[in-house]
Amino acid sequence: MVRIIEGESSSSNRRRRPVVRGTDRLSALPQHILTEILSRLSTIEAARVSFSSRILTTTWRLLPNLVFDYSQFPAMVNKAHSFLRFVDWTVAHHDESDVKIFELQLGPTTYCEVSIKYQWVEFAIQHNVQKLVLRGRVCGTQNLADSVFSCRSLVKLELSVHEIVLSWPETIQLPNLKKLKLKFLLLPEMITSQDLFSNFPALEKLSMFFCNVASLNVFSISSSRLTEFTMSACLGMESCSIRLQTPSLSKFIYTSWDPRESVLQVPPCAFSLVVDGDNSLMCRGSPDELSQTVVKLTRELFGTSYITTGRWLIQYLSMVPDLPRRLASVRYNYLLMLNVRVWPVARHVRTLILLVSKCPILSVLSIDFVMPQGRIINRGNGGCAADYGVGDFGGLNDVRIENFGGNVTEMALVRHLLARTPHLHIMRIEMNPLLDDIDADLKIHQILEYWRASPSANIIFD
Repeated sequence: MVRIIEGESSSSNRRRRPVVRGTDRLSALPQHILTEILSRLSTIEAARVSFSSRILTTTWRLLPNLVFDYSQFPAMVNKAHSFLRFVDWTVAHHDESDVKIFELQLGPTTYCEVSIKYQWVEFAIQHNVQKLVLRGRVCGTQNLADSVFSCRSLVKLELSVHEIVLSWPETIQLPNLKKLKLKFLLLPEMITSQDLFSNFPALEKLSMFFCNVASLNVFSISSSRLTEFTMSACLGMESCSIRLQTPSLSKFIYTSWDPRESVLQVPPCAFSLVVDGDNSLMCRGSPDELSQTVVKLTRELFGTSYITTGRWLIQYLSMVPDLPRRLASVRYNYLLMLNVRVWPVARHVRTLILLVSKCPILSVLSIDFVMPQGRIINRGNGGCAADYGVGDFGGLNDVRIENFGGNVTEMALVRHLLARTPHLHIMRIEMNPLLDDIDADLKIHQILEYWRASPSANIIFD
């Protein structure tokens, strides 16, 4: 029971309570807790919060994790200039404490005007960085700073750098490097012939995506501790032989979309996933392990602005249990053009539609329907694929379909794309030559009757 003395009210009591002005409970927290709080925010959000008090500004200057993502930077006039100033300001005002993670995510280079500065990289190295991620373009020359290869504190290194030749210095001192990922780099023969990966004594995981190995005849890797090696979508893979002298290797992933003429010399104990022309899957491991591998590989491959895939990637993805759940939070924010080969069956087309729905800025979609021995699947074999349960494809404006056979699944796909693509400009459909003229005319008539979300969409038949 609350007793109120006559002449007083609960509101007046509240007014009489002492008020402590200027109190900042957040700033009163211990330094390590403040650091943990700011570290859970993105770098740009942490910077905004830090301006609220002097204590937080001090905490901001010793943050151990610095991630600069151009795509997350707010849209504004002169965005590139503002982003450059922000990174420069952050680096200049950081104290002498160690930086565990330093990431520059400046892709895709098709619309990001910012290049990687050497002083940013030097800052990370001088602060004993453990994880260094460089995604974008190098400013000025075509070489990386040699200091990258002499950073003794590095544990994980990712170089996703366009338009440079991977130049190895004469002396490499990376005694603690365990994970190395290379993307978009040119590997000249005079460098790789020396088997320089053997100079990484602690290396356990090596990944190569979209690298140019066209000048190589033999790509040799010798490493006593290497357990995982991935080589995918590299230019020139079809004519480059792979020799792995890796006694600890447990997982080997090799994907190429061209017919392979090269030789693979891989320890027999390794897990192998080969996506290559008509080669079938060769694996040792549980189905769940296979699913995780395929999903992870897809995320890497779709992390660029343009990708061409073979039909086996879609085949393996279609076998992944609960694929929509696994990709629920995934967005391929850089992909502009997708060229994909699929079977004209419902589960493959559903998988394709799911992937397209994860690409918000995808502009051009090219689909090539293929089947062994050039067969066309009859109407009843395709299954019903009318409802895929995904939203509109807002960025898509150009769709090209080759070897269109007109079965129920292919027709459902065309109807679905026309109905869910509000900005579609052109859809070009190339009929399968095995389809007779009567059936082709019937399919064309049906497609022209489909409703179009884009009033300006043009359908062209070849």
